[in-house]
Amino acid sequence: MFLSSIGRHKTIALAIVASLVIVGGTYISSRPLKGAALREAEISYLGEIQPVISNVASASQAVRTVLASAPSMTRLQLITTLTNLANSMDNAKSQVDTAAIVGRTSLRTSSLTSALSQWDQATHQLESAISQALDGMGNSSAASQLVGTGSTYYQGNSAYESFLASIPAPLSKRFRLPTPNWGDPNGAWGALGVSELVSAIESSGSLAISHQVELVTVNTNPQPVVGPSNSLPVLAGSTTITVSAVVKNTGNVEESNVSVGIQLKDSTGNTQQSTVTTAVSPGRESDVDFPALNLNYSTSTTLTVTVTPVAGQVSSANTEDTLTFSVPAPPPPNVLG
Repeated sequence: MFLSSIGRHKTIALAIVASLVIVGGTYISSRPLKGAALREAEISYLGEIQPVISNVASASQAVRTVLASAPSMTRLQLITTLTNLANSMDNAKSQVDTAAIVGRTSLRTSSLTSALSQWDQATHQLESAISQALDGMGNSSAASQLVGTGSTYYQGNSAYESFLASIPAPLSKRFRLPTPNWGDPNGAWGALGVSELVSAIESSGSLAISHQVELVTVNTNPQPVVGPSNSLPVLAGSTTITVSAVVKNTGNVEESNVSVGIQLKDSTGNTQQSTVTTAVSPGRESDVDFPALNLNYSTSTTLTVTVTPVAGQVSSANTEDTLTFSVPAPPPPNVLG
């Protein structure tokens, strides 16, 4: 009898422990929530994911814009749009992955998680396929990937519809979660639609690769002081000069090996040179610093800074700057008698 009683109590204790989970070091019941507790948990969850879904709906509009307008965009605009879309979907997926309801609920949260995973995957597929088209890597490959992209987007929508169907009517009316519209699955995402898109991208003049780097500014330390009219600027009181420059990529592709050089030549024929390389993204600038160069007194000195045009660059405009200045002899020492 006594042992039997112990067994019953042990079974009850194990059942209680089995119904508990640890969250943040606190024991919380994982039994199905009921009544007001369940409703509050669902309201909290839906309130957390509502702005996420709104952002996804906005992203779907951007996807439709890409499908409709990619050939008329600039290369930089299109690449930036795709990058921002991929980052936005990564963030949305992460937010939904971390949202949770403690305990059990009738909401099919796993369906929402699946939807975000597929939408995120499709967005990266879109980025990859458009990049292939931009680089001329083959119409059929890019088009095939885009057909799969559309399919993945709408597989995500199917999972999302399952989640929406699990939301109680009063909460569905309260939160009104939007359904992303990724475009016509049989039109824009159909075989003919994506093939026409890829062909238009490959033949677009605005999306053609453009290589162009330019010199924006040159600074020296110390700076020569402008003298009277018709005279050279004067750099006095220093035996060295340091030079910095700003280079800009005005093209539409990444330039990873931009060469920037300086030459300091004085009237005695003494010449010093230095070269550095830098990487510059499209539309961005890069600061370049050079080691200090020595100055010779009683000379006129010319500083030339040059950005070497990159492979494929058509124009050499704005790639060189020249500054000529005088370096006077230092004043004689003040000798006291």
